[in-house]
Amino acid sequence: MLPQSPNHPQSDDTAQFFYTLHGRTLPALNTTYLLPVDPDEVKRSDIHHRLIQFLFRGKNYVGPVREALQFGQQRRVLDLGTGSGAWAIDIADEFPRAEVLAVDLAPIQPRSVSLYSFHPPPQCSATVEQPNFH
Repeated sequence: MLPQSPNHPQSDDTAQFFYTLHGRTLPALNTTYLLPVDPDEVKRSDIHHRLIQFLFRGKNYVGPVREALQFGQQRRVLDLGTGSGAWAIDIADEFPRAEVLAVDLAPIQPRSVSLYSFHPPPQCSATVEQPNFH
């Protein structure tokens, strides 16, 4: 499981973050987000992540990310809309000195991580936030 920040809900209060519509689980914090957050969507999202990674020839980013995270003073990465947390875990694996924070509007990371047997590095954590980009 991804370690949680103080804003991440405990397992007994996650029901407030979800609702069901037509047999699919959706995030309750943002009703304008139309994609489900159930295991089928997590699998689709992870396939999408791996496909993009394949297209980038195994890389998770473009640009001078390696230089910034290897030699920079502040080695922090923010993954907004992390979904399953796969990208955040990959980045934390590649850059063990970087602190990686994975943010999403639904607390699906613990379930998805255990579903796929990921073993996230200790510097990778998850939190639930309602982004407001207005």
